[in-house]
Amino acid sequence: MEENQREEGGTSLKDIFRTIFTQKWLALIILIVVTIAGTVGIYFGMNYFKREYVASFVLNLPGDDGEKNYYVYPDGTTFYFSDLISKQTLKDVKKSDEAFGGIDVEKMADEGDITIIRTQSSEKGEATYTINVKASYFKNIEVARLFIDKIANVPGSHLAEMNIAYDNKISNVDSLKSYENMITAFEDQCEDLMKQYEQFITEYKPDFVIREGKTLQYYLNEIDTYVNKNQTLAVLKTRVQNEGILKSEELKEDYKAELEQVKRDLVRESSILDAMTAGSTDIQQNSIAIRDQAAKVADLTQRQKDLEKYISADAKTADEAFKKAVADAGEAVKGFTADFKYAAETVYSVALTVSFATSNVITKAGETGLVMSVVISLVAGIILALLIGYIVGAVKLSKRQKAAEEVPAVETEAVAQAAVADAEQTDTAEKDEK
Repeated sequence: MEENQREEGGTSLKDIFRTIFTQKWLALIILIVVTIAGTVGIYFGMNYFKREYVASFVLNLPGDDGEKNYYVYPDGTTFYFSDLISKQTLKDVKKSDEAFGGIDVEKMADEGDITIIRTQSSEKGEATYTINVKASYFKNIEVARLFIDKIANVPGSHLAEMNIAYDNKISNVDSLKSYENMITAFEDQCEDLMKQYEQFITEYKPDFVIREGKTLQYYLNEIDTYVNKNQTLAVLKTRVQNEGILKSEELKEDYKAELEQVKRDLVRESSILDAMTAGSTDIQQNSIAIRDQAAKVADLTQRQKDLEKYISADAKTADEAFKKAVADAGEAVKGFTADFKYAAETVYSVALTVSFATSNVITKAGETGLVMSVVISLVAGIILALLIGYIVGAVKLSKRQKAAEEVPAVETEAVAQAAVADAEQTDTAEKDEK
């Protein structure tokens, strides 16, 4: 009765587990092997191709408000932040360190295996950059960390290496024909340096230390004292104009030609001034125009007097003492320029900061963790162990049942054969007796 119910209902769950249990050692071995192999395969194999290194950082550049997706370096070069992962940038970074020799940066760029995302923060007024790169390009995480750090500091490298000509106003001063123009160039250079110091002070405070305790304000005051308080350059220019000091006698012909032109300009501008003072236009507008025109006439008048002095009999070439004074002034201005160059490089290097979101610089993403790898492998191992255990157990059980069914059949045939043999023997014996 029970056997009939089992046949009608199929194999019971109890039968299945009884079958599996007969192969418990095989199932256990399969479970262990699959779990270990699966964990190794997922965590160390599959993760190798799926794993990414991620680094987020804030990049603060001097003079940058963080609102634009590009930055203009002090040397005028424009840098777009997407260029941080350009093929050329990656090549340059690779060349910067022998540890990067095995990184295929061309493939990395061509296949898009490195990306950068820029996120703007409206509250702090700064931008955060996130770099994702496939981990398979690096032999270990240390190389990846160094590589990404180098990428983030590419703008800083440019700031440190750029060579800005801060001496534009005096670059050709020695070729100028007159001392007047030379001293004017010195004045323009000093004025330009003071303006740039004032800009630095506005952005980075006057007590920004450059070297040996000397601040931005110190260097600004040094130039201001030389130019405005001591009036070293103004005194030299006044001597040139009042004494008619020439750099060479050949300049007199140039001054004569310039004097004729100044006289013509003075006649023209004086006529315009006279017409303006006699007019009846708007009072406010007229007063401003008259003031500007009067200043123009005054400059031309002074220039005429200076030129007349240069071509007069009293004009003379500079003596050695004056030449030395001008040379000393040139060296002083060059010194101010060199100090500013050093100050600018210091400001740019210190003002640049790269702040990573984590102390480790990079984190891992896109991979399956060790615990999850074990869990997945364990589940797969259990399923396979049960399945294979049942299949093997069922096959063996089927064979045993078949073998058991074959034994009675053989025995019955043997008995029948024996009975036939006995019957034949009995018949033979009976025949013999007759």
